Amino acid sequence: VGLHPVIDDVWEIGYWCGEPFWGQGITTEAGIALLDWARDEIGAEGFVSGHFTDNPASGAVLKKLGVKPVGVVDFPGLARGGLYPAQRYAMDADPAISMQLHQRQNSAIKDINKAAQC
Repeated sequence: VGLHPVIDDVWEIGYWCGEPFWGQGITTEAGIALLDWARDEIGAEGFVSGHFTDNPASGAVLKKLGVKPVGVVDFPGLARGGLYPAQRYAMDADPAISMQLHQRQNSAIKDINKAAQC
């Protein structure tokens, strides 16, 4: 479970949980602790996140964390090798931030692909 800054006091929540640990509430528990820490220790005010639409279990975690769905966009999946539909979420942040984040990600992936071709 981790955070990275997006803009101002808005942070993106990200997580990954290995299959042997699915369904145990570990990611939800860690996510709640991370959000509490972020508010208390670094003054985070808003959060965004998302999951690929073919992974509804990730959406269940985000809903338990209290983030709300704001729309679906094609989002880059570096490990997937392209753009895939992703449900985006926001909590105490402008939903447009979450919906537009894919534009920055797309640009970054294009830069990585260019560098790999050199």
